[in-house]
Amino acid sequence: MVKFARLGKSNLKGEISSSISINFKDWLEEYGEGRISLPWYEIQTQLRQLLPSETIKINTRCVNCQEKDNLVAVDCVTNQQKKSVCPLE
Repeated sequence: MVKFARLGKSNLKGEISSSISINFKDWLEEYGEGRISLPWYEIQTQLRQLLPSETIKINTRCVNCQEKDNLVAVDCVTNQQKKSVCPLE
């Protein structure tokens, strides 16, 4: 078991300029929740399997999410045009 797992950046001299712990317990203490490593592909695959096919839009990315009164508004960009999928107003 790795006790001190850290992810860091180095300068051109090889000196560590910044680092952050990737240890589950450190994240739990610092942020009140743990950290897991999950590839984005896995998340996409699970969502494609769980969501109805008509809700999946290819070539679309989320640029903003807002939650209000148990509703979620998602703003997306498709082919460089911003549109609101579910406006709250």
